[in-house]
Amino acid sequence: MSTSSLLYVQQQLYIVGLSHATKSPGARIVFKTATMQFKLLTIATAFAGLVAAQKSELTPQTVVKSIEAVTDLSQDANNILTDLSFNNVFSLIPKALSNIREIAGAVRTDITMIAEADTSKPFPADGQNQVCEVFRDFVRVHQALLNTIIGKSSFLSGTPFTAPITGVLRTIEGGVDKLAFGIIDLVPTCKKGLASDKKDLDASFKKTFEAL
Repeated sequence: MSTSSLLYVQQQLYIVGLSHATKSPGARIVFKTATMQFKLLTIATAFAGLVAAQKSELTPQTVVKSIEAVTDLSQDANNILTDLSFNNVFSLIPKALSNIREIAGAVRTDITMIAEADTSKPFPADGQNQVCEVFRDFVRVHQALLNTIIGKSSFLSGTPFTAPITGVLRTIEGGVDKLAFGIIDLVPTCKKGLASDKKDLDASFKKTFEAL
């Protein structure tokens, strides 16, 4: 089954679930689980495109979808941590930590696939702009996540979660460095902007590590 066909099937299953999601509390719980599975399937579909790319020329659309998938995970983690309080530290932090680990894994997959693809030629001008825009959006969303972590750092102090969160964030920081390095030569028309966005994200990482 092609990547586009797989995504179509996922969308139809999601729509069917949505139509039944409000019939009972139990159905809502099942649908919530199904929604997360749908997100993971969407991410897997994006990565499947990267797997195919290593056998052919890498396209801007493949890179865009992959970065968007990582951005979605960052947004999910931020949504979880926004609700963090002293009353729910030990219930929410494990969920957020699991999500942040998913971000690290997704970035690592992007790095591997882009490294194995054909990156010898720059993307067309419109494709370059698409990649730079989606990278900028990722930076914006991930900065929001880091700012939330900084704002909630008092809740993390003295808990066993500080060290693993710091460790995973450092992994993501290094991964984003490699990701940016892997795509920057593909986008010469906007590489300065991409490098600037990356520099801003580096500064946010530094502030986060100082707060934890």
